[in-house]
Amino acid sequence: MAKLGAFIIAIVLIYSSFFSVLNIIAPRFMMGDTVNSLIGIGADDAKKVATMKSLEFGQKIMGSIGLVISFCGFIILITGFWRGKKWAWWMFLISGVTSYIWGLIYQLWGLIFQGLIMAIKSSIIFQSIAIIALMIGLSISVNSFFKKEQKQ
Repeated sequence: MAKLGAFIIAIVLIYSSFFSVLNIIAPRFMMGDTVNSLIGIGADDAKKVATMKSLEFGQKIMGSIGLVISFCGFIILITGFWRGKKWAWWMFLISGVTSYIWGLIYQLWGLIFQGLIMAIKSSIIFQSIAIIALMIGLSISVNSFFKKEQKQ
């Protein structure tokens, strides 16, 4: 079961890497049309074009950070999780779940306080799918990592 859990976690890491790369390559696509309509960007308004470029740069930074985190996750998966090390299971539980939950809180904060409903709806769905898959992968493999040894 540990191998199946590792496979599911590898899928989550690939999924996260994909969206991180999308944030780097196509930040405007990942931000959605709501950001454009929210700041009322126009071709002749230099200040708003600069604002949009600043938002795109921030999106690229977030994508880069996400890619580094995914890469670190692959290292933990290969060096510890596939070998059945308990520390690796705990690392995914604590750091993985914490980072995805933080991402959800961040997205919900934008939803509640900034009104970016359409721009972050898809991000909330992506974050939710990733955290559910990560929890499934960890729960499938928990018995392999924390077996009770029988005394004779």
